[in-house]
Amino acid sequence: MSRTPLARTTPDLRNQGYPAIRDRVVARIDAERFRDALSILMGLRDLFSADPDYLGDLALCHWGLDEAQIAIDLMQIALRASPDRAAFHGRLGSMYLSLGQVDDARLAFERGLRQTPKSAQLIAALDRASPIGRNDRRTEILRRITRSSRLTPEEKATAANTLGRIEERACNFQAAFRHFTRANALLPGGYDPGAIDRHVAAQVARFVPPPDLGARTVGLRVIFVVGMPRSGTTLVDSILERHPDTASIGESQALPRALAACRAARLAADARSAWDWQDGLSAADRARFRAIYFDHALQRFPGDPPEVIIDKLPLNALEVGFATHILPDARIIHLSRHPLDQGLSNFVTNFQRANAFSRRLDHIAHLTGCVAASAQDYAQKLGPAFRLQSYRALVEEPECQIRQMLDHAGLRWSADCLSPEQGTRIVRTASVTQVRRGINRDGLGKWRRFAPELAPLIDALGGPYAIATWEENDRG
Repeated sequence: MSRTPLARTTPDLRNQGYPAIRDRVVARIDAERFRDALSILMGLRDLFSADPDYLGDLALCHWGLDEAQIAIDLMQIALRASPDRAAFHGRLGSMYLSLGQVDDARLAFERGLRQTPKSAQLIAALDRASPIGRNDRRTEILRRITRSSRLTPEEKATAANTLGRIEERACNFQAAFRHFTRANALLPGGYDPGAIDRHVAAQVARFVPPPDLGARTVGLRVIFVVGMPRSGTTLVDSILERHPDTASIGESQALPRALAACRAARLAADARSAWDWQDGLSAADRARFRAIYFDHALQRFPGDPPEVIIDKLPLNALEVGFATHILPDARIIHLSRHPLDQGLSNFVTNFQRANAFSRRLDHIAHLTGCVAASAQDYAQKLGPAFRLQSYRALVEEPECQIRQMLDHAGLRWSADCLSPEQGTRIVRTASVTQVRRGINRDGLGKWRRFAPELAPLIDALGGPYAIATWEENDRG
């Protein structure tokens, strides 16, 4: 009988320990290839089942596969083996918070802080589970962190952002905005407005829908939920996932990876634009890139997936043209939220290294305009496959709007969709606390608290008249 490469290295691995192979596992977890990572880990079970890092990575795999209780049980076992690991307490707390188990999350974060009492990340996480007051001792720790010359910009940004949340809850809006501004200034990353302008202009000039748009393909059906970050995509994802025939793959990189493979294979060095992949695209090409998409997307499911999957990555909004070529029966729901509420939410959210556009108000305005122009073009070209969904209408008239979304997606009515906050669904995004409150109007008009501070955003969006025009169009 032949032996696998892993079997041949087992004696060495036993001697070297789990770190000798951990990079292979972590690389797959980071790439969202949870099934592949789990396969490796299960082959190492007899060697490293007592190793805390092994148990922690195993927990992350099961978490990625939406097996929440298994993941939590494994994290608890890892903590029994290594109770002084603050990062493990933080990970467990984040799992509980994503499930809406706020009290358990608070206890886990508190235990982590006993090990590292000056951790900005753990204090920030605790603040989400159990809001901290302005005079709390941990608020003073955050202030000291922002003044430290020894800590990383990311740690200082987390501290400043959390101070902003604390001041906002105290209705000290000017002070809160100063903290949010400082947090954003500390974070790395650049945003290239010119590149986005060129991409959208090329889409408008070059994108042509597939000839079989709307035709049924072999395989699963996909609903893409897109829009600007912080526009309500997580709420819609939660609503749709309550339907018995669906499941979500969350903020998956499946479409970007398939598109990257397409561009690598089909764009010549002298390509006029990133849309040249369309030229001469054959049925075999489309099938190949569709297979790449599903190979990545289905890593989220431990077993057979449902008949309809929900793919919610907001800025896929700019790439749904590619999605329709590989999945001509896909349905797109594009969220549209008040540009000032959406802009404020992006500015005050601690994205760390992601979403570099959110660091500056003028960049938020620029991307907002580009995404809107892209959506207008897609709406004209894709017809019934594309739905522009008002966030305001959804929270003001939920049953009517949900019925329309389900009809658009080809799903029968399910009253369960009216209660997206129920159940034990994992919420993995910055919107976790909002989603746990379910469908509500709390997100409407929040920008008014910061109206003076948002004057540069209003100007960059075209001024008060442009905002009023948007509001009128949204009311339709």
